[in-house]
Amino acid sequence: MKSKKVISQVAVLLVLANVLGVAFLDFQGMQHMRLTSTVVFLILFVWLKGYKNVLLLLAFFSLVCADFFIHFFETVRYANIALGFRGLAAICICLDILPKIIRLKYRPTTMVMLFSVALLNVFLLYKLLNLTQMATKDSSLAVVVLFYGALHVFLAILAFTYSYGYGTVEARFCLVFVYAIIISNVLTSSAYYLGFDILYYFSRPLYVLGLAGMLAYSVLDFDKKKPLEI
Repeated sequence: MKSKKVISQVAVLLVLANVLGVAFLDFQGMQHMRLTSTVVFLILFVWLKGYKNVLLLLAFFSLVCADFFIHFFETVRYANIALGFRGLAAICICLDILPKIIRLKYRPTTMVMLFSVALLNVFLLYKLLNLTQMATKDSSLAVVVLFYGALHVFLAILAFTYSYGYGTVEARFCLVFVYAIIISNVLTSSAYYLGFDILYYFSRPLYVLGLAGMLAYSVLDFDKKKPLEI
């Protein structure tokens, strides 16, 4: 209960701080605010969880590194590094979820639903690639974005399957934080490449809520439930 209260209070404060940052700070200031938010959640993870879940600890650390290198995103080398760290975070989360859904038994109707979810995420990936190609002609960045996006498509499918197959609060936390972070990154890219600054008012709070959900998923004690036949 204490952990839940701490996470909620910190999330509210950081959401307000990020909204004010979008309103009153320049672009670099907003980047500093994003990095600060990620560092705070990493510190909270170590404080509340310690080093018991290495995969999610590495995921938080990778997101901190990504948000640091994103300050130099206009340099292709650092853009690749930032996306590489985001990809590493996605891999760590995938490895955390994957063992939980291997035992699930899938019905044909479920496969159709998962295929539909995959198509939706491929569409988001397609939009992200288009935005990247509009901003740079560097082929290496496009390749990294493609790899990064494919990882997130796979992660989104895993999170949806986990939530649908278990139907627990823990599984729903996983689904929410995965999609919150992914959609936040898509909105941030749209705001940056297309100049729609108003999207930062949605992407920044959504990113904070995604990190808060990831932390809650990592440290809270949830009731255990056997997987369903989906």
